[in-house]
Amino acid sequence: MGPPSIPPNPVPAYSRDEEFYLENIVFLVEDRLFSVPRNYFTHASDIFASAFSLPTSAGDPREGTCDETPLVLEGISRADFKGFLRVMLCPPHLPHPHPVGSTGTSNAPPTRADWLSALKLSTMWDFRTIRQRAISALNLGWEPVEGIVLGKAYRVPQWLIRGYHELVVRTQSITDDEAAAIGRETAARLLRIREEQRTDNAAEFQGLARGRGERDRDVMDCVRKEFREELDDARAADAVYRSLRCCE
Repeated sequence: MGPPSIPPNPVPAYSRDEEFYLENIVFLVEDRLFSVPRNYFTHASDIFASAFSLPTSAGDPREGTCDETPLVLEGISRADFKGFLRVMLCPPHLPHPHPVGSTGTSNAPPTRADWLSALKLSTMWDFRTIRQRAISALNLGWEPVEGIVLGKAYRVPQWLIRGYHELVVRTQSITDDEAAAIGRETAARLLRIREEQRTDNAAEFQGLARGRGERDRDVMDCVRKEFREELDDARAADAVYRSLRCCE
Protein backbone atom coordinates (compact mmCIF):
# COMPACT_ATOMS: atom_id res chain seq x y z
CA MET A 1 0.00 0.00 0.00
CA GLY A 2 1.47 3.30 -1.08
CA PRO A 3 1.70 6.51 0.90
CA PRO A 4 -1.48 8.48 1.25
CA SER A 5 -2.01 11.02 -1.52
CA ILE A 6 -1.77 14.67 -0.66
CA PRO A 7 -4.76 16.64 -1.89
CA PRO A 8 -3.79 19.54 -4.15
CA ASN A 9 -3.99 23.00 -2.76
CA PRO A 10 -7.28 24.60 -3.70
CA VAL A 11 -7.07 27.39 -6.29
CA PRO A 12 -7.81 30.70 -4.59
CA ALA A 13 -11.12 32.18 -5.65
CA TYR A 14 -9.81 35.55 -6.75
CA SER A 15 -12.12 38.01 -8.43
CA ARG A 16 -11.20 40.57 -11.05
CA ASP A 17 -11.49 44.20 -10.09
CA GLU A 18 -14.26 45.78 -12.12
CA GLU A 19 -12.31 49.02 -12.62
CA PHE A 20 -8.64 48.12 -12.89
CA TYR A 21 -8.52 44.71 -14.52
CA LEU A 22 -8.02 45.77 -18.12
CA GLU A 23 -8.49 43.50 -21.10
CA ASN A 24 -6.40 44.20 -24.16
CA ILE A 25 -7.49 44.26 -27.75
CA VAL A 26 -5.19 43.18 -30.57
CA PHE A 27 -5.25 45.14 -33.82
CA LEU A 28 -3.56 44.35 -37.11
CA VAL A 29 -2.57 47.48 -39.02
CA GLU A 30 -0.73 46.84 -42.25
CA ASP A 31 1.71 44.10 -41.16
CA ARG A 32 2.03 45.06 -37.48
CA LEU A 33 0.18 43.84 -34.38
CA PHE A 34 -0.83 46.28 -31.65
CA SER A 35 -2.13 45.30 -28.20
CA VAL A 36 -3.80 48.10 -26.24
CA PRO A 37 -6.42 48.39 -23.47
CA ARG A 38 -9.80 47.50 -24.93
CA ASN A 39 -11.82 49.86 -22.75
CA TYR A 40 -9.96 52.85 -24.19
CA PHE A 41 -11.80 52.06 -27.42
CA THR A 42 -15.14 50.64 -26.30
CA HIS A 43 -15.80 53.28 -23.63
CA ALA A 44 -14.97 56.24 -25.84
CA SER A 45 -16.36 55.36 -29.26
CA ASP A 46 -19.80 54.08 -30.16
CA ILE A 47 -18.28 52.62 -33.31
CA PHE A 48 -15.99 50.30 -31.35
CA ALA A 49 -18.56 49.68 -28.63
CA SER A 50 -21.00 48.45 -31.28
CA ALA A 51 -18.37 46.31 -32.97
CA PHE A 52 -17.64 44.46 -29.74
CA SER A 53 -21.27 44.04 -28.76
CA LEU A 54 -22.05 41.88 -31.79
CA PRO A 55 -22.51 38.18 -31.00
CA THR A 56 -20.06 35.62 -32.39
CA SER A 57 -20.72 32.12 -33.64
CA ALA A 58 -20.40 29.33 -31.09
CA GLY A 59 -16.79 28.23 -30.82
CA ASP A 60 -15.44 31.11 -32.91
CA PRO A 61 -12.98 33.35 -31.09
CA ARG A 62 -13.87 37.01 -31.06
CA GLU A 63 -11.67 39.18 -33.26
CA GLY A 64 -9.11 41.14 -31.30
CA THR A 65 -8.71 38.74 -28.39
CA CYS A 66 -5.29 37.35 -29.37
CA ASP A 67 -2.49 37.59 -31.90
CA GLU A 68 -3.99 34.75 -33.93
CA THR A 69 -7.31 36.54 -34.44
CA PRO A 70 -6.54 40.27 -34.50
CA LEU A 71 -9.04 42.93 -35.41
CA VAL A 72 -7.89 44.08 -38.84
CA LEU A 73 -8.08 47.82 -39.52
CA GLU A 74 -8.27 48.10 -43.28
CA GLY A 75 -7.22 51.33 -44.97
CA ILE A 76 -5.40 52.67 -41.90
CA SER A 77 -1.69 53.38 -42.04
CA ARG A 78 0.59 52.16 -39.29
CA ALA A 79 2.01 55.68 -38.88
CA ASP A 80 -1.45 57.18 -38.36
CA PHE A 81 -2.46 54.48 -35.88
CA LYS A 82 0.73 54.88 -33.85
CA GLY A 83 0.23 58.65 -33.76
CA PHE A 84 -3.35 58.14 -32.61
CA LEU A 85 -2.24 55.76 -29.85
CA ARG A 86 0.49 58.12 -28.67
CA VAL A 87 -2.15 60.77 -28.10
CA MET A 88 -4.75 58.37 -26.68
CA LEU A 89 -2.42 56.73 -24.18
CA CYS A 90 -0.53 59.83 -23.08
CA PRO A 91 -2.09 61.44 -19.99
CA PRO A 92 -2.73 65.06 -21.04
CA HIS A 93 -1.88 66.50 -17.61
CA LEU A 94 1.76 65.37 -17.68
CA PRO A 95 4.33 67.78 -19.20
CA HIS A 96 6.27 65.00 -20.95
CA PRO A 97 3.91 62.03 -20.87
CA HIS A 98 5.03 58.50 -21.62
CA PRO A 99 2.41 56.35 -23.33
CA VAL A 100 0.63 54.13 -20.83
CA GLY A 101 1.78 50.55 -21.34
CA SER A 102 4.24 51.58 -24.04
CA THR A 103 7.30 49.38 -24.53
CA GLY A 104 9.19 52.15 -26.32
CA THR A 105 12.04 54.19 -24.91
CA SER A 106 11.06 57.70 -25.97
CA ASN A 107 9.62 60.07 -23.37
CA ALA A 108 8.84 62.72 -25.97
CA PRO A 109 5.31 64.12 -26.05
CA PRO A 110 3.20 63.63 -29.20
CA THR A 111 4.57 65.38 -32.26
CA ARG A 112 2.62 67.56 -34.65
CA ALA A 113 2.37 64.58 -37.00
CA ASP A 114 0.95 62.51 -34.13
CA TRP A 115 -1.68 65.15 -33.45
CA LEU A 116 -2.65 65.24 -37.12
CA SER A 117 -3.03 61.46 -37.12
CA ALA A 118 -5.08 61.68 -33.92
CA LEU A 119 -7.35 64.29 -35.49
CA LYS A 120 -7.82 62.17 -38.59
CA LEU A 121 -8.68 58.92 -36.81
CA SER A 122 -10.65 60.46 -33.93
CA THR A 123 -12.86 62.19 -36.49
CA MET A 124 -13.26 58.93 -38.43
CA TRP A 125 -14.02 56.86 -35.32
CA ASP A 126 -15.96 59.42 -33.25
CA PHE A 127 -13.59 59.93 -30.32
CA ARG A 128 -14.83 63.22 -28.91
CA THR A 129 -12.14 64.06 -26.37
CA ILE A 130 -9.19 63.07 -28.55
CA ARG A 131 -10.60 65.14 -31.41
CA GLN A 132 -10.93 68.21 -29.17
CA ARG A 133 -7.46 67.70 -27.73
CA ALA A 134 -6.02 67.45 -31.24
CA ILE A 135 -7.80 70.60 -32.41
CA SER A 136 -6.51 72.50 -29.38
CA ALA A 137 -2.96 71.21 -29.85
CA LEU A 138 -2.97 72.12 -33.55
CA ASN A 139 -4.74 75.45 -33.19
CA LEU A 140 -1.63 77.61 -33.62
CA GLY A 141 0.98 77.96 -36.33
CA TRP A 142 -1.14 77.27 -39.41
CA GLU A 143 -0.45 78.68 -42.81
CA PRO A 144 -3.88 79.84 -44.04
CA VAL A 145 -4.10 77.33 -46.90
CA GLU A 146 -3.20 74.41 -44.64
CA GLY A 147 -5.79 75.53 -42.12
CA ILE A 148 -8.46 75.69 -44.83
CA VAL A 149 -7.59 72.28 -46.26
CA LEU A 150 -7.65 70.62 -42.84
CA GLY A 151 -10.70 72.60 -41.74
CA LYS A 152 -12.60 71.29 -44.75
CA ALA A 153 -11.38 67.72 -44.27
CA TYR A 154 -12.11 67.49 -40.54
CA ARG A 155 -14.97 70.00 -40.18
CA VAL A 156 -13.21 72.55 -37.98
CA PRO A 157 -15.10 75.83 -38.55
CA GLN A 158 -12.66 78.12 -36.74
CA TRP A 159 -9.81 77.02 -39.01
CA LEU A 160 -11.92 77.76 -42.09
CA ILE A 161 -12.86 81.25 -40.92
CA ARG A 162 -9.31 82.13 -39.90
CA GLY A 163 -7.79 80.78 -43.13
CA TYR A 164 -10.29 82.61 -45.33
CA HIS A 165 -9.78 85.85 -43.41
CA GLU A 166 -5.99 85.65 -43.71
CA LEU A 167 -6.10 85.02 -47.47
CA VAL A 168 -8.32 88.07 -47.93
CA VAL A 169 -6.36 90.57 -45.82
CA ARG A 170 -2.78 89.63 -46.70
CA THR A 171 -0.85 91.65 -49.28
CA GLN A 172 0.04 88.70 -51.51
CA SER A 173 -2.70 87.40 -53.78
CA ILE A 174 -3.76 83.76 -53.95
CA THR A 175 -1.31 81.71 -56.01
CA ASP A 176 -2.22 79.01 -58.51
CA ASP A 177 -0.92 76.30 -56.18
CA GLU A 178 -2.99 77.68 -53.29
CA ALA A 179 -6.08 77.86 -55.50
CA ALA A 180 -5.58 74.23 -56.49
CA ALA A 181 -5.22 73.23 -52.84
CA ILE A 182 -8.33 74.98 -51.52
CA GLY A 183 -10.42 74.55 -54.67
CA ARG A 184 -10.82 76.90 -57.63
CA GLU A 185 -14.34 77.92 -56.66
CA THR A 186 -13.27 78.79 -53.11
CA ALA A 187 -10.31 80.78 -54.45
CA ALA A 188 -12.56 82.73 -56.84
CA ARG A 189 -14.93 83.66 -54.03
CA LEU A 190 -12.04 84.84 -51.85
CA LEU A 191 -10.59 86.88 -54.73
CA ARG A 192 -13.98 88.55 -55.13
CA ILE A 193 -13.97 89.54 -51.45
CA ARG A 194 -10.39 90.83 -51.82
CA GLU A 195 -11.42 92.99 -54.76
CA GLU A 196 -14.42 94.37 -52.87
CA GLN A 197 -12.18 95.23 -49.94
CA ARG A 198 -9.66 96.96 -52.20
CA THR A 199 -12.47 99.06 -53.64
CA ASP A 200 -13.72 99.95 -50.16
CA ASN A 201 -10.21 100.81 -48.99
CA ALA A 202 -9.63 103.05 -51.99
CA ALA A 203 -12.88 104.85 -51.26
CA GLU A 204 -11.65 105.60 -47.76
CA PHE A 205 -9.15 108.04 -49.17
CA GLN A 206 -12.11 110.18 -50.17
CA GLY A 207 -13.34 110.29 -46.61
CA LEU A 208 -12.51 109.29 -43.07
CA ALA A 209 -10.25 106.24 -42.91
CA ARG A 210 -11.40 103.37 -40.71
CA GLY A 211 -9.26 101.65 -38.12
CA ARG A 212 -7.71 98.27 -38.77
CA GLY A 213 -10.01 96.58 -36.29
CA GLU A 214 -13.07 97.86 -38.11
CA ARG A 215 -11.70 96.71 -41.46
CA ASP A 216 -10.98 93.26 -40.04
CA ARG A 217 -14.54 93.01 -38.74
CA ASP A 218 -15.85 93.95 -42.17
CA VAL A 219 -13.72 91.26 -43.80
CA MET A 220 -14.87 88.69 -41.27
CA ASP A 221 -18.51 89.63 -41.90
CA CYS A 222 -17.96 89.22 -45.65
CA VAL A 223 -16.32 85.83 -45.15
CA ARG A 224 -19.13 84.60 -42.91
CA LYS A 225 -21.74 85.78 -45.41
CA GLU A 226 -20.00 84.36 -48.48
CA PHE A 227 -19.29 80.97 -46.91
CA ARG A 228 -22.34 80.77 -44.66
CA GLU A 229 -23.55 77.40 -45.91
CA GLU A 230 -20.15 75.73 -45.62
CA LEU A 231 -19.50 77.22 -42.19
CA ASP A 232 -22.95 76.23 -40.95
CA ASP A 233 -22.35 72.66 -42.13
CA ALA A 234 -18.95 72.56 -40.42
CA ARG A 235 -20.42 73.93 -37.18
CA ALA A 236 -23.22 71.37 -37.27
CA ALA A 237 -20.76 68.52 -37.82
CA ASP A 238 -18.48 69.83 -35.08
CA ALA A 239 -21.46 70.07 -32.71
CA VAL A 240 -22.26 66.41 -33.38
CA TYR A 241 -18.69 65.41 -32.53
CA ARG A 242 -18.85 67.48 -29.34
CA SER A 243 -22.09 65.74 -28.31
CA LEU A 244 -20.65 62.23 -28.55
CA ARG A 245 -19.86 60.14 -25.49
CA CYS A 246 -16.91 61.48 -23.51
CA CYS A 247 -15.18 58.66 -21.65
CA GLU A 248 -11.60 58.72 -22.95
